[in-house]
Amino acid sequence: MPTIDPTPMSTNAPAPSPDPSAEAFTWRAHPAREHVGRTFGALLVMAALAVAVAFTAQSAIWGVGSFVLLILFLNRYFLPSRFEMDAEGITARFPLVRRRLEWRDVHQVVTGRLGAWLSPRRRPSFYDPRGVQVLYGPERDAVVSRMRVWASDVTATGDPA
Repeated sequence: MPTIDPTPMSTNAPAPSPDPSAEAFTWRAHPAREHVGRTFGALLVMAALAVAVAFTAQSAIWGVGSFVLLILFLNRYFLPSRFEMDAEGITARFPLVRRRLEWRDVHQVVTGRLGAWLSPRRRPSFYDPRGVQVLYGPERDAVVSRMRVWASDVTATGDPA
């Protein structure tokens, strides 16, 4: 459960030594590759569910279809995502959707160990279709340091460290 930190992100840590606002920063996140053990376990559970569906429906097509649907529903984990952050905002390119959020529209950042949620809402909400999920991937330190600079006026929630 994230904790609430009412201080602006820029005061949580010093700015990175290279000037991150000078150029855009692009990275890729693919959680399934980054967490092979978890991925293997998830695939085993999904395969077991697909077999159960196939036996229940007495059709292999239903089993394969249910497995494909699970992959599509969990696309941000199983398929690679690309992100680009610049002085104007952040763009997230997921396999099925592209999202762009300008820094001036970001009012809340919820950070976690594996990623962050950028929201245009001033108050926390369980339903926020306008926000952007940012996966750090292998570039965690670079992403967090740039986010601290570009989203310096935003109230942070969670553990940015």
